[in-house]
Amino acid sequence: MLSNKSWVWCPSTQDLRAHYLRDLGFLACLSLTLGVTIFWVSGFTALPWIYTALDAPAKLNGAYWIPQVIGGIGFLISGALFTIETQKHWWQPAPGVLGWHVGAWNLIGGVGFSLCSVFGLLAAKHRWAEYQANCSTFWGSWSFLIGSTTQWYESLNKHPVEKVKADKET
Repeated sequence: MLSNKSWVWCPSTQDLRAHYLRDLGFLACLSLTLGVTIFWVSGFTALPWIYTALDAPAKLNGAYWIPQVIGGIGFLISGALFTIETQKHWWQPAPGVLGWHVGAWNLIGGVGFSLCSVFGLLAAKHRWAEYQANCSTFWGSWSFLIGSTTQWYESLNKHPVEKVKADKET
C-alpha cells in the first residue's frame, strides 16, 4: 500500500514522539550523526598547521581529544543500537543475520576509536599510551571497514537481479 505522504526534511513533533524516538534504527542514526559531527572537529584540528598550534595540553585535549571521546561514545551507542535492532531479543545475539554483523563490526570500531581517544588523553604523561592509541585507531578503522563492506553487500542484496525467461511464441 502506498502512502500519500511526501518526503520532508524534519518529521512533525507528533511523528517524532509517536514513532521516531521509539525506533532503534532512528536512534542509532541520530547517535551516529551526532558522534560523527563532533568527531569531525578532531579531524579538522589534526591538520598540521592547527595541530602544531595546540601547544598547551589543555588546548590539545579540548580541541582534539575530547571531541574524539564524545564522537567515539556516539559510535559505540550507534553500533550497539544497530546490533540490538537486528536481534529477536535485546540479549540474544543474531549472528545469522547480515545486519547484525554490520552493527557488531561498527560497535567494535567504536570501541577502537573510543580507546584511541582515552589513550590519547593519557599520552602526554605516559609514553605507552601513544602506541596503544595508534593500535586502537588501526584495528578500529579495520572494524569500520569490515562493517561498511558488509553493509554495502547487504544494501546490494535487497533486490537481487533475476533472469526471467521469456515465453517464446510459436
